[in-house]
Parts: sequence; C-alpha cells; structure tokens
Amino acid sequence: MSRPVRPVTRLTPQMFRALLIIKHHGPVQPKAFAHAMWPQSPSWGQRTACGPNGVSIGLCMAISAGGYLGKLAKRGMIRPNFRFSVHAGYVLTELGQSLLDAERSRDSARPRRRPAGRRGDAKTSPQH
Repeated sequence: MSRPVRPVTRLTPQMFRALLIIKHHGPVQPKAFAHAMWPQSPSWGQRTACGPNGVSIGLCMAISAGGYLGKLAKRGMIRPNFRFSVHAGYVLTELGQSLLDAERSRDSARPRRRPAGRRGDAKTSPQH
C-alpha cells in the first residue's frame, strides 16, 4: 500500500528547474531529462553491468531521472504522454504549469538584493 502524497504548495529549487526543463524541452524522456537536469554529474562516466558480459556507461542517471519523473507525476505536476505519439515523454499538467507560473510571479515580486562588492559599497570605496 502506497503512502498518500502531500499536495504541493511551494516548489523546491530542484522541482522548479525540473518543470522548466520539461516545459522548454517538450515531451521529455528520462535519459534526455537526466542530461538536461544533471549535465556535470560524475555518474555519466560510471560503468554498470548489464546482461551477461555487457557494460553500460551512465545508465544509473537515466534510472534516477525516471524515478524523479515518477515522483513528479505522482504529485500531479507532469503526466506521461506515451500513447499513440511520435513525441513520447513526460509533459506538464495544468497543475504543473500553474505552480511554475506562481513560483515565477513570487520570484519576480521579491526585491532584488544588490550583491556585495559592487561599486559604491563601503567595502570597495576608497577611504580618504
């Protein structure tokens, strides 16, 4: 018996990035999603045994991506689009799109902080 899933009210930075990738890449499959989500991961070079006398490089990344996509699908943010389609993969649902829009509007409403060390700061201004 599976546990009930809590409704999502705020996106984590990882969820936000994942939904942006799915939105911009269209129907995305697990391997393509993994390449976009974790391009610099050292696991892309990891060798994994597959079948008798065979080796696959980077297979764990696609498996991890499939698990993460499954979690997003279980929460209702994305859905699989594999039926009768040449462009098979996961796509955003209305809930996913609305959460993405809400996070973008929340982020744009925040005042931007000026990074330290820019001109005019006390740290970089010459002392006379």
